[in-house]
Amino acid sequence: MTEPPPKASVVPMVLIVEDDSAYSHSLGLLMRVWQFHYQAFGSAQALLDAPNLLTAQCLLVDICLPGMDGLDLQQHLNEQRMSIPFIAMSARSDVSVAVTATRHGAITFLEKPIRTPMLKQAIHSAIKASQVIADYRETQSQLKQRLALLTPRERQVLDCVVEGQSSAKIAMALELSVKTVTQHRAHLMQKLQAKGLVGLVRMVTAQPPPTVTAQRPSRIA
Repeated sequence: MTEPPPKASVVPMVLIVEDDSAYSHSLGLLMRVWQFHYQAFGSAQALLDAPNLLTAQCLLVDICLPGMDGLDLQQHLNEQRMSIPFIAMSARSDVSVAVTATRHGAITFLEKPIRTPMLKQAIHSAIKASQVIADYRETQSQLKQRLALLTPRERQVLDCVVEGQSSAKIAMALELSVKTVTQHRAHLMQKLQAKGLVGLVRMVTAQPPPTVTAQRPSRIA
């Protein structure tokens, strides 16, 4: 049983990169049936030139493309820090290619002809991953705004707190009284809207999520 489509305020956008026009058309028909917006491209460069690339929730990319192939496209997107969930597909059963694609962050590697339920499940996973990425970016944007509210001294105290230093040790390092350090801690936690010391540290040290949670490549012997 496939998962129900993830809830979203907008209809997800899937960008298809496939040089076989007939196969691209069949994929487009599935997108319509599943009620996804989609756009098809015949080459990697055409995708990179698309104005809506960064608004996509999923890339469905054939590995064997003319010019820049699918793996090169994936590498380029990673180098440019374009965190768009990536599904690789190919008519060739190549374990090394499948491993490379998933190792570099692809949701999965699908061998053509792709089984419809597996494709649908992969796209749903990509959309969920896209939401995780969007949520992280929003959280980091809010954190940046809140950090800008801190005074230079509060920022110093914050850095020490994140390092695990006690108020007494911070007071000694910054040549302040413990009472003053405690006041700075209270103020910065209020400005950052942190819920406790643990929440503060987690907020400031949060790492970007992996682009995707890789799934086992399908039908690769």
